[in-house]
Amino acid sequence: MKLILNNLTDTKKLAKQLVKDLGGLSANGATVLGLVGPLGAGKTTLVQYLAKELNVKQIVNSPTFVLLKEYPLVGSWKKLIHIDAYRLGSAEALVDIGLRDYLADPKNFIVIEWADKVKKILPQQTVWLALSLNKQKRQVIWR
Repeated sequence: MKLILNNLTDTKKLAKQLVKDLGGLSANGATVLGLVGPLGAGKTTLVQYLAKELNVKQIVNSPTFVLLKEYPLVGSWKKLIHIDAYRLGSAEALVDIGLRDYLADPKNFIVIEWADKVKKILPQQTVWLALSLNKQKRQVIWR
């Protein structure tokens, strides 16, 4: 599916649709959403709207320097795990901080920015969103 996001309202609608479509527990482990795209394409903004849709009360910002942030949730998912792989030298760095444990828990909703950098360690059922920026409009390809 290909979408054009003309404004932040469209991004908010996309976040709502993602939560609805990805909702519920996976029998195979965590729900994983991989975000790819250049700087400024809207990855962090989308995560912020996902967090709002999931009723996260804390401020959500990019975990670029800490790699991973956890936010408690109420409902089917118990944690939103926000990962930023931008600064990673290798995918194994995420393994070292416990990614496999997070992936094994079906109560986790994991969103990874720059997920293409760690694709080899992500589950096959990862949902991928490719974001791009063209003439101040954001394009999203959902696969």
